[in-house]
Amino acid sequence: MKVSLEEKIKNVSVKPQIDAHQSFLLSLYGSTREDELTMSSLNELEKRAFIKQQFRLKEDDYKRKFFDAEFLILYRKKKPIGRVVYRISDSIHLIEPSEQVHLQNFV
Repeated sequence: MKVSLEEKIKNVSVKPQIDAHQSFLLSLYGSTREDELTMSSLNELEKRAFIKQQFRLKEDDYKRKFFDAEFLILYRKKKPIGRVVYRISDSIHLIEPSEQVHLQNFV
């Protein structure tokens, strides 16, 4: 039986991103880079430093490029599960519809 998108997202809520979400967002970003980093020769400390650096650069870039966008955190059962960055001009642009890798089919 095919489940509609509306049914899948009925337990998902959205809140504006605030500074308190930074730790979650860093973890979220790291989860999207795990596969490629397993092939690197970096040790765990170097991987964490690399992820942190790349995350900060990406966040700064998004703030510059998408200054008029809304940054929203997705919640399911009061737990953050992802982020959506969108802006509306003549059409809606989903810039970053990311969610934690282990939750991608859970929503």
